[in-house]
Parts: sequence; structure tokens; C-alpha cells
Amino acid sequence: MADSDPLYRQLFEILKLNIQKGLLPSGCYLPSSRLMAETLNISRSTVNRAFELLVFDGLLSAEIGKGYKVEEGQIEISVPLNLKKSDAPRLSDVADSFLKVNIDEEELGNIDSLGLAFRPGVPPVDVFPVRRWMSLTQKYWKDIQFSSLNYKPTSGVQSLKETISNYLRIDRGIQCHPDQVIVVSGSLQSLYLIANTLVNPGDQVFAENPTFQNVVSIFKGMRANLGALEMDEDGAQLPNAPISKDFLKLVHLTPSCHYPLGTEMSEKRKFEWIDFAQKQKCYLIENDYEHEIVHAKKDKPTIFSLDPNHSTIYLSTFNRLLHPSIRVGYMVVPFELLPAVEALMKHSHRFVPPSIQMVLNEFIKHSFLQLHIKNIFQIANERKKAFFRAASEFLPDWKFSETSALHILGNNDSLFSLDSCQGMSDKKVAKLLQEHNIVTHTLSSLYFNGPPKDGLILGHSSVPSSVIQQKIQHWSALF
Repeated sequence: MADSDPLYRQLFEILKLNIQKGLLPSGCYLPSSRLMAETLNISRSTVNRAFELLVFDGLLSAEIGKGYKVEEGQIEISVPLNLKKSDAPRLSDVADSFLKVNIDEEELGNIDSLGLAFRPGVPPVDVFPVRRWMSLTQKYWKDIQFSSLNYKPTSGVQSLKETISNYLRIDRGIQCHPDQVIVVSGSLQSLYLIANTLVNPGDQVFAENPTFQNVVSIFKGMRANLGALEMDEDGAQLPNAPISKDFLKLVHLTPSCHYPLGTEMSEKRKFEWIDFAQKQKCYLIENDYEHEIVHAKKDKPTIFSLDPNHSTIYLSTFNRLLHPSIRVGYMVVPFELLPAVEALMKHSHRFVPPSIQMVLNEFIKHSFLQLHIKNIFQIANERKKAFFRAASEFLPDWKFSETSALHILGNNDSLFSLDSCQGMSDKKVAKLLQEHNIVTHTLSSLYFNGPPKDGLILGHSSVPSSVIQQKIQHWSALF
């Protein structure tokens, strides 16, 4: 661009450069031609000619009544060829450890409108009472006082902690003080806080095998010695080998409904684990994911409620009950761990937004949560039946088994067999399905010790019955 160029051309080049550098980001509206002309002390026709050139080049679009908007995908960002600086400080051992943890990114990827079926961990999001939630949110902001916009307690808003404490006493038979309730963004944050509170490099931690990928990644990232617990009909078995009391810190369990196999731990086995924790001077993590669904028609005691030694940390989340984007969970922590957990929170993420906490508190207190639970329990069962009906018709070679949670296990012995001429791993099957907007998780990826078993983990409740049938018909056509 030269000073001798016409003014409209100079303005065009300046705006183009700012758009490509991202200084005028995609989706933003430019000032009106009248305002820009007055500001730059040039004619309005000059501004309009520059805008027209930008539209011609595909950098702007004209919208009637709104003006000119920067089009998507116009930013040009140069990526340095050498991303690693030789003179930069080295990473911490913890950061380096987490970088080495192997996580299946495809299984933990984003949920989009096309990828809900059959993703595990997603409730019937289409029946969430949006209007009720919106009404409570509007009321909260209508009645808000300026003092409420200040910092809030790290462990959660007291009224929600009291409501959760009462809710657990009624719903799960858990007697706990509201101060023991820590409000978090979900089970992952709970695990991260517990691991940082108790685990040093080389400490012993046990987890069921298979289990959630995030459980494995957290403890391996913290450089714990992660031991595998085998499963039987009573749940997770106690370890056989001798264990040093000085280094054993934690045992992670899903006793209500083992993830992913669906086994329910017997009461006898629960007492065995309580006795084990007392003798070994370690803590038990009771991850009671989806407990409202699992225990909708049962009255089974939790390990926390049975434990007289206060050696159990109880975890649950509303993300798998209401919708994943709400990002609210909680844990019930023994009193002796509270100061350390709260100190870690104060120096990390601080607190869950108080507005969400207060709206959730009202949602529970007005019994809207109980109504929603009844609704999703009924709908989830209807969709589970629809899944099995469609599967029996269109996928006769597949074997599907239900769990009391919101997922189903799928297997195909002939397809997954290495001896078969068409043998495929569950990862290859899952990848093929995902290419056609059918999302599943793989069973093999959840084993962290010993030979893995192939299989698929499918959420059955996230989409309506009509979509379930369409997806299974499509599935059938792929094989």
C-alpha cells in the first residue's frame, strides 16, 4: 500500500490486515459507514467502496439492518516451526507426568448435536426442564443484592451444602455435616483434589480394573503406584499381596454399579473394604456416579453410611443427572481432610459460580429435582427397551447386556475374535461407528493392567426412541 493509492484502497488494505491478524475477529460488526467516515474525516462513499471490496474478497458480509460483519475463518495465525525453546525452563515433574498419561482423546471429545447417540454418561438432555431452570435463574438475578456479587466460600454456598446434606440423608441414608460437603465442578475435580491432598510419588493407590479413564489418568499423572483390583460377583476383590501401610493411601471404588461392568458390590464385601481401610490406615473413595438412577427402586446402604471409622470419601455429580454442561458435583469429606482440601481449592479454581449453586439449591428445595429424576428414570427405561427391541431386530449377531446405570455393554464374539476372518478390535469398530455419528466408548480402553477385553459401552438414554432405531439400522448397514 502506497500513500499515492486512493483513500478507499488504503482503508481497504488496513481493514483487511486487521481482519487477517484477528484484531477484527470473526463475527464482529464493523462501525457504520457514517460513523467511520466522521471518525476518519473522509467521505462516506470512500468507506462504502472499501467495505464493498472487503465483501467481494469474502472478508465481510452485509446484513440488512445490522451492517457489515467479519466472516468466519479469516484469521491467519503463523505457527512457529520450533515450538520448543532450548533455553526455556524445564517442565515440572508433575506436568511431565500428566503429558505422558495415555488418554483416548476421541472418547473424551466434545459432544455435538450429531454425536449424542450412544455416548455414555449423557442423560436424556432433551427432557431437562429448561423453563423451570430459566424461571429460577431469572428470579435469582431479579432479587440479587450487590453484596451477593462478592467472593463466596471456597467449599460452596452454605445453603446448597445444607440442602445436599439433607438430600443425602433422605435419599442415600448418609449422615454428614454440611461442612463436610465440598461443591466442585464434577468428579474429575474431586479426584484431582483428593489425589493432591493425599498422594505422593510412589504411594500405593488401588482401583478397579477396568475403570474410568480419568481415574487412571489422575493417579498415574500424580505418579502413584496404581494397583489393579480384579472383579467378581461381589464387586472389587481385596488385594492378595502384602501391602506397606506407609505407602498405601487410597482405594477407588464404584460399589453401587461398577463402571463399566455393572456389578453391584455386596454388603459383605463393603464391610470387608471398611475393615481393610481401618487396618491399612488408608481412605476409600466411593464414587457413586448416577446413584439416583441406580438406586431409584433400591434401598442399599453406601460404604460411607456403613463406615464407623470415617475413612470414606463420597463422590457424586449432577452432571450425569441433569446435563453435562451444568458442571456441578460434590464430595463428602472426613473432617480431618477438610482444611487441606479447602486450601488446595483456594489456590486453584476457587469456587463453582454462586449463581448456579443458588439456582440448583432452589431446584432441589422446590422438589423439581425429584420430579426430574422420576421423569428421566421412566424415559431412560423406555429408551433402554427401544434399544433392545431395535438391536434384536437389526443387530442379531451382537450381544447386549444392561446395567442399572445409563449404559449398556455390547459385544460381538465373532467380530472381535482374532481368529475370525473379519476380526476387528473394539477401537476399530468404535472409530467406524463414530465416522457415521454413532458414538460409543471402548471397553478395552478402560483396562490399565493385564490383557484387556474387547467390547463397546453405549449410553441408551441420550436420544429419543425414534433416533435410537435409526442409529441402530445405520449401524447394521455398516457391518
